[in-house]
Order: sequence, then structure tokens, then C-alpha cells
Amino acid sequence: MKLTRRIVASAAVIAVAIGLAIAPTQAQDKVIRIGFQKYGNLILLKGKGDLEPRLASLGFKVDWKEFPSGPPLLEAFNVGAIDFGHAGEAPPIFAQAAGAPFLYVAHEPPAPRGEAILVPKDSPIRDAGRPQRQEGRAQQRLQCPLPAGEGT
Repeated sequence: MKLTRRIVASAAVIAVAIGLAIAPTQAQDKVIRIGFQKYGNLILLKGKGDLEPRLASLGFKVDWKEFPSGPPLLEAFNVGAIDFGHAGEAPPIFAQAAGAPFLYVAHEPPAPRGEAILVPKDSPIRDAGRPQRQEGRAQQRLQCPLPAGEGT
């Protein structure tokens, strides 16, 4: 519970800082447009509703925009459709390599216990701890083991 409060408070501070940084460029409407996905801290912040009153006291309105993944979120950022967002590890690297100008303002540590690998009930895959070769029609792929102690 304390960790969730700390995460929400940290995200609020970051968003306020971003809001204040973009104030000169958007002073006429005073809206901060935040891109989010269905994972991570921003969806928690949006769900709790704590950010809106904090920014409203500074004269800002929050406009939440949902994205299915990091690449479209970063493209929206690149063309000026959002002011702040959250993406995974790889999409920002590719976006910056393509020339997208943005700034990293925070890092969220991985949460491996919040993720899972799901297979159909009748799948032959029963143990995620050993690599297995799976033959597909058009491809062959190697499934890599999970870190020691992670679920089976």
C-alpha cells in the first residue's frame, strides 16, 4: 500500500513538473495531455483520480489519451499530440534513433511478479524453466527460460 502511494505521488510530482515546463507553450488552454497504456503507474494514477485536483489547483486540466502500445504513444508525442507518456524499454530507443526529440524524466523498475506467460490448457508447455524448441509452419522459435524461481 505504501509503495502504491509512493508511486502515485511520484507520478503526480513528475506530471506537475511536466505541466509547469509546458506552461509557456500552452498557456492559452493550460491542458496537459498524458498518454497512457493499460499497464504501469500512469493507469493507476488515472484510476485514483489524484492528479486532476492537484493540477487544477495550478490552473491545469488533464486530458488522458489511451494507447495500445509504446510505439503509437511515442509517435503521438513526436507529432505534438501528447505532452507526457509512459512506454516500455525498447520503443523509446527506436523512437530516438528515428530522431524523436524527447526527454526521459523517470524510470520505473521492472515488476516481474506482475506479468505472466499464458498458454492454452491443452498446451504441451508445462515448465517455463527449460528452453523448448517449438516448430511452427513458417517459423521456428526458441522459448527462453525464466529467471530462477519464477513460476511454472
